[in-house]
Amino acid sequence: MRVHPILDWTFNDVWTILRHVHMKYCSLYDQGYTSLGGIRDTLRNESLRRPDGSWEPAWKLANGELERHGRLNKQQED
Repeated sequence: MRVHPILDWTFNDVWTILRHVHMKYCSLYDQGYTSLGGIRDTLRNESLRRPDGSWEPAWKLANGELERHGRLNKQQED
């Protein structure tokens, strides 16, 4: 689901709503992913790595501006 661009929601706003209404979402978001793309450009977001090597869920990302840090850009893929 994409949020309509006329709504000026932050990453944290979206997660607050999703969790408040208990909406289902892709389980990858509970495994450290914050931005899903293709299998070749999607990584777990290092900002969510715990000291023991496990991963926090996406909704715990403190700085929503780091959402896309789990995605490779075209130059990084090559």
